[in-house]
Amino acid sequence: MRKKNLFFILPIILVGLNGCAQTTEFVKVILGNTTKTLEKERVNAITRTYQCDIDDCFDAVLSLARDQKQLEPRTEKFFEVFMKNRVKSYIIVMGVAGNIETTEVGIFFSRRSANIFNVEITSLSSSAKRRVAQAVFSELNLRFSQVE
Repeated sequence: MRKKNLFFILPIILVGLNGCAQTTEFVKVILGNTTKTLEKERVNAITRTYQCDIDDCFDAVLSLARDQKQLEPRTEKFFEVFMKNRVKSYIIVMGVAGNIETTEVGIFFSRRSANIFNVEITSLSSSAKRRVAQAVFSELNLRFSQVE
């Protein structure tokens, strides 16, 4: 009986010692909740730089989401939020008109200096990337100063 318990407990301990990051990423891939592909695609992102507070910039982009009723854009609602993480500064959206409903587009925010942020739009679909970039940058241009 003791050997049987050890047979079940030992793999759990080994996974714990190996590190949870790999296991967590594997589970995210299975569930479809990973940003890894979009993060790798950031080298091909459409990027603009804005002078704004990160929360204001993040909320301005969220205001374009049809499922964010409490936020109103200055233009029009454009997509659905699939995932968002303020701490890691990204929003993943889907439901872009003219594209397959499940096409993911990543919107990443990275700090350049105090209140200067790069906003990067990336996707494996070039048309979805262009459409989201046009909507996001139009909204941000109405609210914040673009920095060269």
